Amino acid sequence: MLDFFLNFVGWYGAFFIATLLPALILFYKRARKNGLRNTWLNVKGPTLAFGVLVAPAIIALIFGSIETIFEVHIPSLVIGLVALFNGGVFWLWVKKEAVDARPELNVEAMTGSTEEEIIECTKCRKRNRILYPLSETYRCRSCKAVLLKVAKGVQILPPIRGNFLDVIENGDSPANEQIAAAAQEFRKVVAATIAKCEAVRIVKQKGQPMDQQALHLALGILKLSEHAAQRIEDVFRESVVKDRSKRRQVETDLLSLGHHLLDRDIYEVYGAERRALLMDSLMKKLWGIMTFEVAAAKAQEIGKGLITLVNAAQEEFSKSQKIYPEEDMPFGGTLLWEFTKSITVKYWGDYRDRTTLHVYGEALAYSLGVRELLNN
Repeated sequence: MLDFFLNFVGWYGAFFIATLLPALILFYKRARKNGLRNTWLNVKGPTLAFGVLVAPAIIALIFGSIETIFEVHIPSLVIGLVALFNGGVFWLWVKKEAVDARPELNVEAMTGSTEEEIIECTKCRKRNRILYPLSETYRCRSCKAVLLKVAKGVQILPPIRGNFLDVIENGDSPANEQIAAAAQEFRKVVAATIAKCEAVRIVKQKGQPMDQQALHLALGILKLSEHAAQRIEDVFRESVVKDRSKRRQVETDLLSLGHHLLDRDIYEVYGAERRALLMDSLMKKLWGIMTFEVAAAKAQEIGKGLITLVNAAQEEFSKSQKIYPEEDMPFGGTLLWEFTKSITVKYWGDYRDRTTLHVYGEALAYSLGVRELLNN
C-alpha cells in the first residue's frame, strides 16, 4: 500500500507540474494582453480544475497501479514524455476555451497611417511638412497662420490617409486600392470578432432566485466597466494627459451601455415581463452597491442621478437598431460604432483618428463580456 501511495504521489507530481506549467504560461500571455479579470472570465473554471487537478490524478492512478500490481518500474523518460503529452493536450484545450474578443488590429499597417503630412496654408499657399505626434499648435512657417490647433495636454496622432473612415462608416467608395484593401481587411477582422460575440448562446437560468441573479449582474457589469475604462484610457495614453474625470465619465458611459445590452439580451431570452422585473432588481442592486456606506440624503441623490443617466442612455442607444454591422455594410448607425465615436470625442474632441479603431475593438470585447454575464 505504501509503495502504491509513493508511486501515485510521484506520478501525480510529474503530471501536475507538466500540466500546470504550460497552462500558466498561456494564462500569463493572455493576461498581459487582455487583463487578468478578462482572462479569468474567459478561461472556464471547470476546464482549469479538470485539466490541472483531475486529469493528472487519473493518469497517476493508472500508472501507479501498473507499477504496484505488476511490480515493474516505468522509466523516467516515459513518465516525462507522457506528462508533456498531457500538458500539450491541456494547452490546446485551454487555448480553444479561452475566448478573445479583442480584434488583432494592426491599425497602422491596415490604414496606411503616416508619421508626417504635407499641409498647404490656405492664407499664403505655402506647403508645410508636419511631423506627428503633434503636441502644440502648429503655425505656417511663412505667414504664421494657425494650421492645426492643439488643445493643452493633448497630442494629435498621425492621421489616417485618404477616406478610410468614410469607407468604413458610410460605405463611400475607396479613394484608391490601398484604402479598399485596408477597409476589407478591417471588416474581415471585425466580422470574425462579431461571430465570437454572436456565438454566445444565452441559456435561461432555471431555479436561480431573481435577487441573486440581479446581484451577480450588477457586480459583473461594474467590474467589466471598470476594466474596460482602464483599457480605453490605455489606448489614449500616448495622446492625452491622464484626466481622472474623463476616465470616470467613460466608466459611467460603459455602465450605461452594459445596462442597455443586458436589457436587450434579457428581453430576447426571457420576454418582456421577466425583463421588467429583473432590470428593476438590477437597478436596485446597482444603487445599493454604489451607495454603500453613504449618507441617506446623498444616496437618494445618487439614485435619482442613476435613473436619469440610464433612462437617457436607453433613449439614445435605442436609436441604433443593430449592435454590430452586417457583413460588408457600413458601420455608421450601429450601436457600438456610435458609442465608440462618442468616447473618442470625449477624450480629445474628434474621432477621425486611428485610436477610434482601437476603442472599437475594446467596445466589441466589452459587449462579449456582458453577454457572458448572463451565462455565468
